[in-house]
Amino acid sequence: MVIDRLRQVFIHAGNPGLDLKVRTTASSVERVRQLLDEGLRQTTFDGPRRAHLLALALCWHDAWDDAHAICQSMEGDPDADFIHAVLHRREGDADNAQYWLARVGTHPVFGHLVPVAAAEGFTDLVADGAWRPSAFLTRCLRATATDRAGLIRVQAAELLAMVDHLAAHPITKPRPASSSR
Repeated sequence: MVIDRLRQVFIHAGNPGLDLKVRTTASSVERVRQLLDEGLRQTTFDGPRRAHLLALALCWHDAWDDAHAICQSMEGDPDADFIHAVLHRREGDADNAQYWLARVGTHPVFGHLVPVAAAEGFTDLVADGAWRPSAFLTRCLRATATDRAGLIRVQAAELLAMVDHLAAHPITKPRPASSSR
């Protein structure tokens, strides 16, 4: 299944931190590209969706500059803007992260985070059953030793929910009409 193959591109490196510290388990940009190509083998994913997945994978693997460049080139695309917000949150730039969150508005991924936050005990991240991305931003930037591990798990769930969203809603090039000859 495509989603399972794509998730492996991410999870083999362990969960990314809340900051820009590069983990020893993170793959190089070249390796991320190779893993993503393997994960997308035999699919029709192309163009923007492939770029979204690459930016997200680079974010997961701590390649901030490369992920950021992709997101900047796709400004105005809600999925790219979502990833852009995550990048700036990890950078610690609250104003920039908030700007991109405002551009995103609501996103299908948000609904998946409500039960995750509840399971981690972060009730302040949900209001009236809705995800509060700005509260998550603030909580990540002010993470303490006590709540850091839980926030990292919520962030991992957020990024994997985005993988699922991207894989479930591919933007693809139309396949050429088959010829009966």
